[in-house]
Amino acid sequence: MNFDPARPGDATKNKRLDAQNALSSASAASIAPASPPGSPAAAPAAPPPELRAILEKTAAFVAKNGAAFEAKVRASNAANPKFAFLRPENEFHAYYRAHV
Repeated sequence: MNFDPARPGDATKNKRLDAQNALSSASAASIAPASPPGSPAAAPAAPPPELRAILEKTAAFVAKNGAAFEAKVRASNAANPKFAFLRPENEFHAYYRAHV
């Protein structure tokens, strides 16, 4: 028996297949391609040199003194834009975390 879109059963089957294909395509498009095994992850954005020194020195002290020290620095410098990297939403936070 051959496919005939003019036949009622075949047209319904065709629409169902089209809907399934559309869902499959949409699902595949929304999945980000995985990095090949062993490939390095994308490096976090590096801050400008004048901020990098502050960030790296703070990261070294936090690595040495712990999370309580980090919380104290964050609280005492909450209004200081040079320490904005301590907040998770900051663009340089990932760079900071990589250095702790």
